Amino acid sequence: MQKRTNDATVTNAASPGPDRAMKEDLQRTALSATNCNNYFALFQQVWVVNLRRRPDRLNRFWNELRKVSWPFVLPAVFPAIEGDKVGVPKYWQTGGGSYGCFRSHMTILERAIQEDIESLLVLEDDAIFGKTFSQDIAKFLRSVPDDWQCLMIGGQHINSQPIQVAPGIVRAGNGGGIQRTHCYALRGQEVMKALYKVWANAAVHCDWVMGPCMSKFRTYAPDPFLVGQADGTSDISGQVNPSKFWRPPVGTEPVIVLRSPRSVMEALRDKGWHSGYSRDPATGFDTGLRDIFRDSSLSLKDRNGRLKSWIEMIQWEVVSMVETAYCTMWHPEIDVNTIRRLVRGNVVEICANSVDDALAKLPGDISIPNCTLIPVALLRAPKCVMDELRIKGWHNGHWRDPVSGQDNGLRQILVSTSDESLLREGIQDLIRTLHDETRVIVDGVVTIWHSDLDIELLKGPYIQAAEIVAQSSDEAIAKWRTAHSSLNLEHQQT
Repeated sequence: MQKRTNDATVTNAASPGPDRAMKEDLQRTALSATNCNNYFALFQQVWVVNLRRRPDRLNRFWNELRKVSWPFVLPAVFPAIEGDKVGVPKYWQTGGGSYGCFRSHMTILERAIQEDIESLLVLEDDAIFGKTFSQDIAKFLRSVPDDWQCLMIGGQHINSQPIQVAPGIVRAGNGGGIQRTHCYALRGQEVMKALYKVWANAAVHCDWVMGPCMSKFRTYAPDPFLVGQADGTSDISGQVNPSKFWRPPVGTEPVIVLRSPRSVMEALRDKGWHSGYSRDPATGFDTGLRDIFRDSSLSLKDRNGRLKSWIEMIQWEVVSMVETAYCTMWHPEIDVNTIRRLVRGNVVEICANSVDDALAKLPGDISIPNCTLIPVALLRAPKCVMDELRIKGWHNGHWRDPVSGQDNGLRQILVSTSDESLLREGIQDLIRTLHDETRVIVDGVVTIWHSDLDIELLKGPYIQAAEIVAQSSDEAIAKWRTAHSSLNLEHQQT
């Protein structure tokens, strides 16, 4: 293997590259990129990971590059390691496919460190790109902070709240950070060696440990992600996956409650009506919905909570799909009014006996959410009062500091920036999250508990806040009743 720097040729002759015509086309694109942007030579090494037995995936990858006018050095092919072929160590916990993936990425990193490479871009052969990728990536690179050590150009936020640093750019949050390895960049030996050390001690999927590790460094990502993963059979899990960009839902996506024969539901899946991947072969019901309604021991609150979680999971999958898709609930026990109370998006009930009938009844404005007022209590009270109110439905977040009781999300927002517009946006996003969580709480009250936060930062479209100063829970509840009535009246008059 030759050391690669800023040339646009595939130097690994043992690995299959694009055919001659496609290679010439890609090289012309590369030469054009040299003249049109400053990013062609940004990465000393560019790799695409591919199993030799999957030339189909590699050919699709080359076609993807050609379609988007690839702006960087043409990737060299890294022949992926077959975990099941080389053998999986006893300590490894997640199977041969993930072990081979881990060994492939670790070997690329190992060689880069050995050769004193300072910048590295790694892709996997299932990477797909948006139609305007070249323009979008150029815009991202122009705006991303100059101190970056890792760029997650594709990925997925896992148990983590990203921090916005500029329009269209976020920094990896704590928790699971940004995971997945289909398109990432590293710069500098410090971050490369840190990641190598973490990977060298891993016993699970490489991206599971990469996310938390990279969140400790200056890791940035475009928002939304610019690189997704193509549909097809995974070389790691063996599952058939749809195309996904792993973009998070905003919370106002529509929901379809479908009343139709099973054959109609199954045909509509090909039209983007997504009712879940795991389906009961006997009934066709999504197994998640089946289990929710089958469990008679669930309280109303628990059932609604699980329904809401199911919808959120499906919306993640829907938003990440390349083509337009809709979260579709197909089960005879679903109550449409309950679903309307659980979500912020438009909920449409469609009864149809044929595919054409269902498509004809799909509203043209289905993606326009039903905007409802979110009343918020800005509570100024001692911790003991907040603790008492929490038992009575006042919700200031599930992720709280064990000592202060403050919501960690709010704390993170307040220390991340002093820019008022970013503070306002972050706090209002938090309020919408709290509102979603409060929907399943009896007599729930969205609560921002802070002693000196400016109430104007809370106010926004369909968000109205009232300041509640109290020394007891009874006093807070009484003041909230008065304020809540006033907020509702004010909303009705506007």
